[in-house]
Amino acid sequence: MTTYAVRTFLRYSVIFNENTRGDSAFLLQEGRVELSKEVHGKKKVLAILSPINMFGEMSLILDDQRRTATAIALDDVRAVEVKKDDFDDFVRASPQIMQTLIDVLVHRLRSCTSKSMQVPSLFQGICRTIEMLARNGVTHFDYMHALMSLKDAFVSPEDRVLDILHKLEVLKLIEIVSTEDGVKVVNILHPQHFTTEAAKRLQAWGRHQA
Repeated sequence: MTTYAVRTFLRYSVIFNENTRGDSAFLLQEGRVELSKEVHGKKKVLAILSPINMFGEMSLILDDQRRTATAIALDDVRAVEVKKDDFDDFVRASPQIMQTLIDVLVHRLRSCTSKSMQVPSLFQGICRTIEMLARNGVTHFDYMHALMSLKDAFVSPEDRVLDILHKLEVLKLIEIVSTEDGVKVVNILHPQHFTTEAAKRLQAWGRHQA
């Protein structure tokens, strides 16, 4: 059984800086954490987090593993640190943490401009989100809710998210169907290693189109 380290950070100390490489996420247990980003040379506060909340997870979801914000302890902070290698197991073993993670993805970037918080790889970020859902037994979900949540979570135009969902359907990784009630749902067709398989199929599809 994996044991997760509990870290403490003194008031006003920097937990991590924007654009540095990150190999862990944090589950906030005590104290408050400020997330900020430099926009046009000025500090922009994105959120003030209180327990229980997760932060630092974006560096584990995105390809380049860069921190998308700076995290500063506003109080003496106590947080559980989860390393990259243990992250999926941690989420899978903790349904409450999974819900927290989804909430974080939806709300984390909402107050920021699209330009300042553009996700380096929207395709990979969406694939990782779907993969984490699949790992936790979620094999289908509401299409419109997912569209709005992904658009807000990754601060991206709706048409870009639509394009990626359509591309995943063309790659036969998901299917978008309507229920008897007329509600659109997304079925995950390839729940195992979704992100890796998506990258392979996208590359092969690109060669075929060239």
